[in-house]
Amino acid sequence: MWSQPLDNIATRLQQFPWDWDGDALVTLRRDDVRAILSKFRSGDVSSASVESWANLIELRDAIDFEGGDEGPVRDVIHVLANPALEGELTIEAALQLEAELLNGR
Repeated sequence: MWSQPLDNIATRLQQFPWDWDGDALVTLRRDDVRAILSKFRSGDVSSASVESWANLIELRDAIDFEGGDEGPVRDVIHVLANPALEGELTIEAALQLEAELLNGR
């Protein structure tokens, strides 16, 4: 997950409309989000980069979320994409979000 610069990912996603009518192109899984949180905790990516990544995928119809629209993956993506509403991403917050992904929130 996230093997390319965010600008490249954004450019590729722009090929698909926000209101996608087809089957989902990909399913975002708990492990994918946990991997991003781990990269943040290890200092490999910044909180701003995590926010940008989450904003790229939060409302995309072409992306499904493990557990569906009411599941923990969707909930955690919302938190990551909206720090002004949900609080700044810190090491402690990342650990809590990882626990919520493991426990099903």
